[in-house]
Amino acid sequence: MNILHNITNIKEKNILKDLIFWPTIICVFILDQLSKSIVINIFKNGKVWPEESPIRFAYVTNTGSAFGFFQNATIFLTIASIIGICFLIYLYYYKAHSKPILRLALGLMVGGALGNLFDRIHQGYVVDFIGVWWWPWFNIADSSVSIGTFILITVLLIFDESKKSNLNE
Repeated sequence: MNILHNITNIKEKNILKDLIFWPTIICVFILDQLSKSIVINIFKNGKVWPEESPIRFAYVTNTGSAFGFFQNATIFLTIASIIGICFLIYLYYYKAHSKPILRLALGLMVGGALGNLFDRIHQGYVVDFIGVWWWPWFNIADSSVSIGTFILITVLLIFDESKKSNLNE
């Protein structure tokens, strides 16, 4: 009976027809994988372009997480990614279905996490290709997760109406 209740809730909230969350996930995932495929084909031979520039492109593999932490911890990072994705979908389902900006933020985060998770499972490492000055190499999935996180934090901390009403009381 509980399963039927959950299915009814999904239909009532039109979650499967969401034109922000699901398309964002799909677009981020496709852009991420397409860009990585292009980079692998162009830069696999060790080429860096342009060589002397604050913004560079190259084929770089990363067996760790952001900033190179947890190198060679593919199993741990795979499990952590799956748990993180499940948590983000939980947030979407229970907290963000009525707020388009939160659905966008969560879609960016899930799409990026899926892109890097796919790399980890498929290749055992993540393909990075954007270098900016001294910053560690990153990719579209990383950028998507970062932008989504920034939007989520900004909306929850600054623009959350429930917190504003509590402050005015």
